Amino acid sequence: ETAFIDSTEPACVSLYNHATGRVAFAGQPLVGVASLLCELTEQTEQIISCDAGEVRNWQERDITWVAKDTTGLPGWKMQQFSSVDKINAVEVADTANWQHTVIWAWEDEATGQIRMRTFAADWGVPEVASNGSGAMLLAAQLNRRVEIHHGHGSVLYVQPLEDGLIALGGRCRLVE
Repeated sequence: ETAFIDSTEPACVSLYNHATGRVAFAGQPLVGVASLLCELTEQTEQIISCDAGEVRNWQERDITWVAKDTTGLPGWKMQQFSSVDKINAVEVADTANWQHTVIWAWEDEATGQIRMRTFAADWGVPEVASNGSGAMLLAAQLNRRVEIHHGHGSVLYVQPLEDGLIALGGRCRLVE
């Protein structure tokens, strides 16, 4: 996805997918935008508006967080696998007929570590490198904080909050 900052005061963002056009919500791009907006506006907390509604954001040490309820999130199909090895063995070619599916397995259930992959050939993206909205839906389903290892170098942190929101966090680095 691509995020366009429509305004910084108030913060307003438009989100697009190269295959489907404008989308209401895209988690990992919003984490990146939130990090940039915090830097540009010198605010550590704010509200970002997007087509899916208002998204809270804040920074906590080196992690940027966004939080929203699950309303307006894409309808990912969730499928739990029995092991990380089975997740890693899935070939993209085998998923061509799957419909926007998240597969996941516990790496370490006690510590909340998960391996996740996302396939969305029906939305024009054979495999998604990082899936914030899917991670948020999974955290809501599990009702616990988890650390998700997705694509190469993609680590997402998600947790339910007391007010019914789901928080998605990640580390961001501005590359010029």
